[in-house]
Amino acid sequence: MGKIVDNLDDVAKLLSKKSEQKIILKKRNQSQRILRNKRNKREHNEDRKIMLIPVLIIVLILLIKFLEALGLGVPLTPKNKIIASASEMQSPSNLEEEKKDDSLKEYNDDVLEKFFREYFQAKLTADVETLYRLSGVTNQSTEQTNKLKAQLKTQSGYIEAYEDIKTYAVPGIGENEKLVFLQYKVRFRRAKTAAPAIMYCYIKVNEANAFELVENKTPEQTKFVYDYIQTHQEVKDLINAVDSQLLEALSSDSRLAVLYDAFQTGRIYKEDQASIDSEVSLIEMDENGPTVSESESSSESDGTSSLSTESEGSEQNAASESSETAVIETSAGTAATETSGGA
Repeated sequence: MGKIVDNLDDVAKLLSKKSEQKIILKKRNQSQRILRNKRNKREHNEDRKIMLIPVLIIVLILLIKFLEALGLGVPLTPKNKIIASASEMQSPSNLEEEKKDDSLKEYNDDVLEKFFREYFQAKLTADVETLYRLSGVTNQSTEQTNKLKAQLKTQSGYIEAYEDIKTYAVPGIGENEKLVFLQYKVRFRRAKTAAPAIMYCYIKVNEANAFELVENKTPEQTKFVYDYIQTHQEVKDLINAVDSQLLEALSSDSRLAVLYDAFQTGRIYKEDQASIDSEVSLIEMDENGPTVSESESSSESDGTSSLSTESEGSEQNAASESSETAVIETSAGTAATETSGGA
């Protein structure tokens, strides 16, 4: 019997251990299930949050657009940045930098070239009315008009053409104003060599939207022209180059030297053309004679000069320096001041 009881105790113990193991296993399974549920719930919440972000962004954009339509929101486009960049492009400092580029350059403009072709043609044909129109002159008396016409006719008896016209221009001090330099050659009728010449003038666009020589420059315009010529080496170089070309032409062509001297000294207006022509013919027959040729070349070299400081000081000084006194001395020509070789 005792053995049987012992066996029953063992069975009871075994049964008790199994029950405890089942309880432990059950509790462990419950804990794992709880943890798994919590993890699944947390992952689900995270997924919901991730999905809500795009929805919130879309709602926010729609809200901003709606407020923009009502004029209450701040636009998404960077208008402030665009305005800033535009203001930089139009800032006064940038405009001043553009204006500072005032170096002398060849200026190719069909309208301006046509303007000066008309100007030179009017001189050749003694078309005083056209010269007045191009200069904006309206207050000339009959006596002044007839005097200018007579002087231009005298010149045309010696001058055949104006050739190889080159235009150089820089902006003036006012809107639609320019300081223009003209480099050209004067073809005399009885000379083989053309005389290099240069002149400057101040022009503007008038109310009729056409170029016009400024007849009476303001003190500011006069100062601008003077300062520009004195402070820009490229202008001085251009004038010096024309002077050198003129001296070379005068030295190589005795007939040109005589004709040029007649213009510079005003002899063409004081003496009969036949007497000057005979002098040219005489030198032509004795072209290699050193006495006549050297004297004429010497006298001519004294009459050639680049732009001087007095040429803009007054129109009377300009008249004394220009070979073309007919234009310089009268109102129609004071706007165009000529220097070396001008005719």
